[in-house]
Amino acid sequence: MNGLKRYFNRDAAQTARKASLAAAGLNIAEILILTPLIFLLALRPEALTPSAPTRIAGVLVCVLMLINNVLSIGNGRLWNRMLLQNDMLRDALAQVEALNTRLRTQRHDFLNHLQVVYSFLEMDENAQARRYIDALTGQMQVQSLSVRTALPAVNALLQIKLPQCERHGIDAVLRVTSDWRAIPIAEWELCRVLGNLVDNAMDALITSDRPSKRLELELGFDGGFYTLCCRNNGPAIEPGNLGRIFNVGFSTKKEGRGLGLGIVKSIVEDAGGTVTLRSDDQWTAFFCRVPEKRG
Repeated sequence: MNGLKRYFNRDAAQTARKASLAAAGLNIAEILILTPLIFLLALRPEALTPSAPTRIAGVLVCVLMLINNVLSIGNGRLWNRMLLQNDMLRDALAQVEALNTRLRTQRHDFLNHLQVVYSFLEMDENAQARRYIDALTGQMQVQSLSVRTALPAVNALLQIKLPQCERHGIDAVLRVTSDWRAIPIAEWELCRVLGNLVDNAMDALITSDRPSKRLELELGFDGGFYTLCCRNNGPAIEPGNLGRIFNVGFSTKKEGRGLGLGIVKSIVEDAGGTVTLRSDDQWTAFFCRVPEKRG
């Protein structure tokens, strides 16, 4: 049922976005028609030979219509931005739900591990219990070493995404050289950036026929900029799509919404940063640079 609701919400948002774009197109067409008409009535009345009152009334009506069209275009841009933010919040909620599911699973596994250890102790199998605990401790150390940012939400997201890659046969590598403690982007927005980039890379690799699938994620800091690089060795992006890949509504997937990379670009640029893309037969890489926040 939740999936069905998300489908209809997505379809309604797409319809509203298309309607807004169509309205903006009509308003621009009216502006192109009204502007020369205003100048014609005001500066060359002999061309239409109307009476003075009629000419003045016509100019006023055209000016008011022109102002209305300009305001309508502005409202349409605001509406599109609200739709984009709504999509961002809905996707963020989906990430929270996924995290909640992950935490419930970990709690269930933890209880099972406790029961196993308790059973060993009940049977006086202390050596077995020690080996079991040592194995669990080793796993937890590996997981804790793989995530080293100062942002709990980002760490939780990566703890979800990296195992997903493994389940799809993707070799995921995470490199963290900065804890991103003072990055000027809210944690939930960073999760949107990371989640969308990783999801797009996973989608590309899942459909790839490469025998070895690899995804690399690097979080760092360089020369006053927080840096993020997400790259994969899946199929290259077609040259004709490179200039459109960040456009809201554009998607190379049959059932895609075309919002993910648009969201990434919007969040990073709102923080004063940049997003660039490089794609060839070897790697497709997205680079994000966000300036350090200065007080």
